[in-house]
Amino acid sequence: MIDQKLYQLNTMVLCDVPPANKPDAFYIFSEPASFLELLCDAAASIAGPKKIKVAISGGVGNGYDFRLWHKRLRENGIKEDNIVLIAPPENETSSKTETEKLALHAKMFGWQEVWITAPPYQQTRAFMHLITELKKQFHPIRVYNMIALPLNWHKEIVHYQGETKGRPVDFIRSELEKIQKHTAQGDLLPVEQVLKYLEERETF
Repeated sequence: MIDQKLYQLNTMVLCDVPPANKPDAFYIFSEPASFLELLCDAAASIAGPKKIKVAISGGVGNGYDFRLWHKRLRENGIKEDNIVLIAPPENETSSKTETEKLALHAKMFGWQEVWITAPPYQQTRAFMHLITELKKQFHPIRVYNMIALPLNWHKEIVHYQGETKGRPVDFIRSELEKIQKHTAQGDLLPVEQVLKYLEERETF
């Protein structure tokens, strides 16, 4: 059974609205090539006009190759100086290991605000992983979720490190179940703490 507070958090993350100011970076979560155009084009359309730096993982594997994403961003008008490569995880790439590197980079370079995007059904878990890792780094910053371009919820895709096929609409409940599982394992902050983060975010 899905916790009602998780439904509340899911809605708040998916309806998140960033402030008018410019963030330190717009981060695109690593995904298989099937998401290349969706996420890169969305990031470029938002970041390009404001000349916001776009950050991506510098990794290769599990259907992801940073060189393809770098090339697509350049084709969308993002200048080389505005593309930031984050050190990839040493082992298998996952939302947890990816956000460990992103949080470390944010702390190292003193970032105070980051916008993130991922496939819509995955965004709440990605958001929670980043907030969790930032707390571990003792580096509270403002994180805002950005919705990418419209997704065909009923078209089969390849996801989860290139190993899972299915329709995005079928991933919604499984994502919420993953959140509950990872929270119980201690890999994610409790939902109540993430809700409190959203309440206090503007004070960071």
